[in-house]
Amino acid sequence: MKKFLALILALCMVFALAACGSSAPAAPAATEAPAAEPAAEPAAEPAADDVVDVAVLVKSFDSQSWQTMVSGAEQAGADSNGAIKVTCYGAATESDIEGQVAILENIITSEPDAIVITPNDSDAVVAALDEAAAKGIKIIAVDVSVNTDSYDLFMANDNYAGGELMAEQFMKYLGEAGIEPKGTVGVVSAVPVETVYNRDDGFIDKLAELAPNIKVISGQYVDNDMQKSMDLVNDYINANPDLIGVYGDNNTTGSGVALALAENEMQGKIIGVAYDGNDEEIAGIRDGSLSAILVQDLYQWGYKGVNFAATLARGGTLADIDGADAANKFYNTWVTLVTLDNIDSEEVQAVIG
Repeated sequence: MKKFLALILALCMVFALAACGSSAPAAPAATEAPAAEPAAEPAAEPAADDVVDVAVLVKSFDSQSWQTMVSGAEQAGADSNGAIKVTCYGAATESDIEGQVAILENIITSEPDAIVITPNDSDAVVAALDEAAAKGIKIIAVDVSVNTDSYDLFMANDNYAGGELMAEQFMKYLGEAGIEPKGTVGVVSAVPVETVYNRDDGFIDKLAELAPNIKVISGQYVDNDMQKSMDLVNDYINANPDLIGVYGDNNTTGSGVALALAENEMQGKIIGVAYDGNDEEIAGIRDGSLSAILVQDLYQWGYKGVNFAATLARGGTLADIDGADAANKFYNTWVTLVTLDNIDSEEVQAVIG
């Protein structure tokens, strides 16, 4: 009997030690570990049930801007140490509305815990998002709002106010160049979606208020194509001898404006302003073909979007997201005005670098 009790006691001690070993965090490996001691084991991966599955669906993969958002999303997953699984998707182009809807429907079939989406159209994705919400999938819309209440959070800047700001900057640079505020201004529009409508309307309305003698040409969409953007700017130049400015409402159209004005050596003669900040636009600021660009931090859209989605998927609320307007389900992403005067500042480089 004593031998039996001793055996039981020994087994209990083994199990107790094993339990302590599984719950205690692994000690970090020493810089120079003693030869007699084994190296510390790597930290255990989160259990499969604890991993949050986040699908990120951007407008397209053919844009540097959306690739930047993807990079931020993927980094959020990497920084989570396996606690967040991030899978990124994108349509062929921003004008491929049906293609994005098809991808979204396939994502919903896989039943992720959350979806972060930059919609190509406010209405086309509604039925799919309603289905996702019914399945308990958390939804964060970015940049473009959706015409349903099924989403959990909308992240964006005020695009109409951004258009107004660009009109004010345009007037400032007209004055600095000694150009009288009358003549023609051309608007290069990317695709017919809410974001573009708001940016264009803000610019046009503010310009009409500030300079009623300026005629604005607008309403021509270039399918988010850089070459078509350049062609349209060239058409504006050739057809309007009194052209004094051009406005591009996203990264692709802004690039077209910058490249066309530089090609025609119109720096200082025709004022170019634009939204977003890819390589061509940044080069345009430096060579004078663009006077100002309004840049959004798309890297942070991806990074924060994924982390916000994970918070909600784990049972958190908008009150747990610092800066969120819970009453309106809104998070203001803000924008940065970039000019030649501040392009090399630390603040701006953190956004465009």
